[in-house]
Amino acid sequence: MEKFKSFIDRPKRDDVEVNSSDELFVVSGWVASGKVISQIIVCINDRMIDAKTRRRVDVETLHGSKDTYVIGYMGQVDKSDFFIHGENKIEISFFDEEQSIIGNDFRIVTYNREPTALVKPSFLGIGAQKGGTTWLYENLRVNRSVYFPKKEMQFFNRRTEIDKGMAYYYGKFKAESSILNGEITPEYSFLGLDQIRFIKEQLPDVKIVYILRNPIERSWSGHMMHSLHSLKKNYRDMTKDELLLPLINKCSGVYMMSDYYTNLKNWLSVYPEESILIEFNDNIKSEPEQLLKRVMNHINLPSPDSFDEYPIKKIIQPTFAKFYDPNILKPEIPIEFIEALREAYIPVIKKLRTLVDSDIIDSWLEWGLE
Repeated sequence: MEKFKSFIDRPKRDDVEVNSSDELFVVSGWVASGKVISQIIVCINDRMIDAKTRRRVDVETLHGSKDTYVIGYMGQVDKSDFFIHGENKIEISFFDEEQSIIGNDFRIVTYNREPTALVKPSFLGIGAQKGGTTWLYENLRVNRSVYFPKKEMQFFNRRTEIDKGMAYYYGKFKAESSILNGEITPEYSFLGLDQIRFIKEQLPDVKIVYILRNPIERSWSGHMMHSLHSLKKNYRDMTKDELLLPLINKCSGVYMMSDYYTNLKNWLSVYPEESILIEFNDNIKSEPEQLLKRVMNHINLPSPDSFDEYPIKKIIQPTFAKFYDPNILKPEIPIEFIEALREAYIPVIKKLRTLVDSDIIDSWLEWGLE
């Protein structure tokens, strides 16, 4: 017992919502960077519990700061340990592989494990990236009945997030009957079948919104975003191969995000057709109010009498615009790329046409022929 340095007063019972007999704790606190956490030890009163992490974590690799905020390390405990009458003393410490304490002074974030006891999102925006998801987010968040913890939760596409547990995810949303909870993460669009099936298990009734943009233009815009925002690399300084290959490599994330046929086929194989609303970026320009009304109807959100407060006609500038040439807000696709891009994307567009009946998709087939 002399190992333990940190004591935390357990909240009174009426301070904690208890809905499940199968409990989970999530702890958060500070540890020194550069340490590999191999084990969490929890001591409740006089009983010690070994709550091993599900994975080794190199804190410096993940965060790179002198002190690191850690959240989401999980361990199952017996209900009687947490939920007995009166105040409990809880000791929590993180250890490295040599059983040396590398962090303590932690707090309990949540006890609930049972997903049905927590708040689930009513809708998911799954993309497409650079297809109008920010426009959708900015407009929906104007409505006081809609709540986003943030635009992109980046949960179901990251193993490190899923390992924190569904209680951690559901705990981000508001538990109010008048609130419609949702999130928009474009990376969800090209998740694998197993990942989509997992979402279906957790969110069987969720409404899904998928906004499509000409896949060639979307890939170019997405590639520019990654290169200029993440790599801080101006497109003028990139070689032809650096510019073109990610666009036509069918294994690249840029390409897979634009393979709407495969993505939509996967989602439709798990969710019924009526759960998924397909919209088009073109309609944000031509009929923004009608598009937003269709989305609201799909997610069971009443449309307002007026859209005067909604930025439906606002052009949402990319947050990474500062990395562009100041004289060119939107770099154009080089003419010499047209043939290669048509060869890569026209077959995908044709297959998509077998799933979605739209004149807009037909117009994509003419891209580059003007």
